[in-house]
Amino acid sequence: MTLSERTRATKERFLAQTDVETVELIGSGLEDLAASHPAGRALGPGTQAPDFERSDVRGDSVRLSRWLESGPVVLSFYRGGWCPFCSLELRAWAEQAGALHAAGAALIAISPEAADQAAASETGWDPPFAVLTDADHGVAEAYGLTFELSTAARTAQRRLDAPLDRLNADGTWRLPVPATYVINPNGFIHCAYVNDDYTERAEPEAVVAAVKTLRDAD
Repeated sequence: MTLSERTRATKERFLAQTDVETVELIGSGLEDLAASHPAGRALGPGTQAPDFERSDVRGDSVRLSRWLESGPVVLSFYRGGWCPFCSLELRAWAEQAGALHAAGAALIAISPEAADQAAASETGWDPPFAVLTDADHGVAEAYGLTFELSTAARTAQRRLDAPLDRLNADGTWRLPVPATYVINPNGFIHCAYVNDDYTERAEPEAVVAAVKTLRDAD
């Protein structure tokens, strides 16, 4: 199954199993998000990718510019391991890790989730890529991805036992719009996928194909 097929099935199950009031709150939150359109502020292709340095969930430091010295980097912004759509995406990335490596690229996944919460979300799973904590949302802000959850969205998160003031490293109700960037070794963004609807994600196979276009152009 493709990632989009998996997320669609997960969404259908979630809606069928969740009470009507919470579903309505989620819908209101999505409408508020679409109205504010944070994806429209995101960096796009041809833009210099902001450099950054953050710690991974093991405490090791990762700097984007250093990784670019070895080849293209796929940079994936996600909301947190508590999000079922993010978990599906991370698993799909793990399945494509070998293909990305064969194409000469590395993958960095980054979220505002506290490192201890991230580890708890994926107990028993050792992802074959770097997972970073953007503790102050600074990286997501540099890429134009951050937004503040509306009142309806906050209420829905609490009803789903996923309060961001407990899960985020900085205790705020901010999140990044899920986004995937392919960054050229020269530091410029080759392609980008950004969507206000957090249930929609880039297809990893398509991202691998984009990386291959960079390799074939060399």
